[in-house]
Amino acid sequence: MSAKIIYQKAFTIVELLVVIIVIGILVTLSVVSYNGIQQSARDKSVQSDLDAIDGIETDYGVKNNVAGKAWFSGNGVDADLGFTPSKGNVIDVVVNSTDYCIRGYNVSGNKNNISNSFSKESSSGVCALLPASISGP
Repeated sequence: MSAKIIYQKAFTIVELLVVIIVIGILVTLSVVSYNGIQQSARDKSVQSDLDAIDGIETDYGVKNNVAGKAWFSGNGVDADLGFTPSKGNVIDVVVNSTDYCIRGYNVSGNKNNISNSFSKESSSGVCALLPASISGP
């Protein structure tokens, strides 16, 4: 009787390396996509905060016969405005005698500093005339 040799099929080192590389590429693409989604969500949060404080500033101005109230979120909650921005959002409101400009950003978003922030203005072009009350990120 002769012994029958049975060969088992297995992956070669090259095949295993190719699979590992492909998995690595897929993970990298997923992480990059996830980070972009997070930044977009933060941007939407800032825009939502700007809409909210815009309404509050308008209401404050009508009730007090002024353009609005200057405020920077880094100084804490203002008793008159009673607004707290979403986590990580920075809001800056500057006012002159007739108008206000609201700027907002999130350091982890696409708009991540005061110089490239989102803005809302009481009248068209006001933000170009009113400098931010803060500088830097």
